[in-house]
Amino acid sequence: MEKEWIYKQPDPGKVLEISTALGVSPTLAALLVNRNISNRQDAEGFLYPDLSRMHNPFLLPDMEKAALRTRQAVDNNERILIYGDRDVDGVTSTALLVRALKGLGADVTWTVASGERYGLDKAVLDKYKKEGVKLVITVDCGTQAHEEIEHANALGMEVIVTDHHLPGPTLPPAYAVVNPNLHGSTYPMKELAGCVAAFKFAYAVMFTYNRVFNQDYIVLDLETTGLNYPPHEIVEIGAVRVRNFVPVKYFHTLIRPTISIPEGATRVHGITNDMVERAPTIWEALPQLIDFIGHRTIVAHNAKFDMTFLKEAVWKQLGKSFENPYIDTLSLSRASFPFRSHALTSLVKEFNINVTQSHRALDDCLATAEVYKRVEEANDPRLGFFIQEHLDLVTLGAIADVVPLLDENRLIVNRGLA
Repeated sequence: MEKEWIYKQPDPGKVLEISTALGVSPTLAALLVNRNISNRQDAEGFLYPDLSRMHNPFLLPDMEKAALRTRQAVDNNERILIYGDRDVDGVTSTALLVRALKGLGADVTWTVASGERYGLDKAVLDKYKKEGVKLVITVDCGTQAHEEIEHANALGMEVIVTDHHLPGPTLPPAYAVVNPNLHGSTYPMKELAGCVAAFKFAYAVMFTYNRVFNQDYIVLDLETTGLNYPPHEIVEIGAVRVRNFVPVKYFHTLIRPTISIPEGATRVHGITNDMVERAPTIWEALPQLIDFIGHRTIVAHNAKFDMTFLKEAVWKQLGKSFENPYIDTLSLSRASFPFRSHALTSLVKEFNINVTQSHRALDDCLATAEVYKRVEEANDPRLGFFIQEHLDLVTLGAIADVVPLLDENRLIVNRGLA
């Protein structure tokens, strides 16, 4: 009996798009599309993995809470137990976290599950309670350890769970549960290895030493009818409140100016007179914006431009001064990165930042927030050293746990194999 080969036919438009954009053969582009890698950004990330594409660890559930509690334990010299599962993923996770916390001067000990048992064990918790352990951090286990964590709580120990296994209907009574698969989690990559989850947690603990940890900033961008105030006016306002570089709250509105939007301005940002015909006036929008900003520091790219328009508008429309401190990511990026151009559109390309539409206020806000994150990371050598120092363990654990080599798993393994 002859076999019939059935070939999956990819979307020719997507094949052409990827082939043209990345300069790869149509055959390779077709293979990517057939594997559901069907846009330029995903294809570029698959073919050219780069650690800069790692997701913000504070997108993981409970991460801020878990990192802060661990930092407090380090500062107060509390005895910490790292409790790992007994497979390769668990062992590498344990080694990684012990290495990282000892590097911070923590009083840390460790254990892994033994015999036929996986995960937490009440008898082991009893043993380490007698040795003075106050904080237990699980790696690659704990998401469904209800009884064991209740037992730890009864002993006076707090438990932070870092894991990647699927949760049950309810979560255990842990101090924090860091797991991309929790119900309601918005973390972009659900299929992390346990060691990658531990890696992200350790990175977040390292980040608690950064000057911007747990600081709220307002990232601002204005689109205008021209470059000078006056005679030109604001036609769009975007503002995002960020904390640990995670967007927390958004403000966005178009503005109806008193003058017509010149064609040259429309060619830049795409905002037409028809689009703003029913938009609020600057007088109507400013009080809401000022309330949204509060007393927080503003972050903007080419901040002098945005702050000039904003200050003048507040003075003219509301009759008061606007004196919030501000940070300019344009000057910071010039001091941090040796690129030929430090325009926001150029930095978006250099850093592979996903932007829906450049020169629109809210998209440029999100891009600016990412640029600010890259600046802070570049100027904090501890973070870069931590990543390079632990890629070997994370790679070993990820491969051994047979997770899909996609997204973060893929880029970590790609760099960690070396």
